[in-house]
Amino acid sequence: MTVPKDDEILLFLAREGYLLMPLYEEFCKNIGKECNAHHYFLASRRAAGVASCSGEKDAQDIIFQNQYIGSVRSLFENRLGISVGGTIGEKNLDTADLSDADKKCLLDVIREKCAQIMENSEKEKK
Repeated sequence: MTVPKDDEILLFLAREGYLLMPLYEEFCKNIGKECNAHHYFLASRRAAGVASCSGEKDAQDIIFQNQYIGSVRSLFENRLGISVGGTIGEKNLDTADLSDADKKCLLDVIREKCAQIMENSEKEKK
């Protein structure tokens, strides 16, 4: 983290930002510094995750970050905003209890769809 310039606005993203914003305000008060302009804002995890995705590793982190129970199709639609069809899309799984074969399957889908994931990420950044 860097110290913000006086004219920079700080944005505290939903969930974690709810806890961090009051800490920032208290910190500024304790050091005798006026807080920069700052705002708390809501954004879905999917929107934030997809927009921050800049490569295959980021896509893997998004897919594996929290437990998900459901089909591969809905996992990729809900987390990355892309469609996965065919037999693999219909497969149901629990990401908290993946077999090595299931993990490899998800990694293969990410690798195969990486260009589409990046294209969707660029769209969502706008």
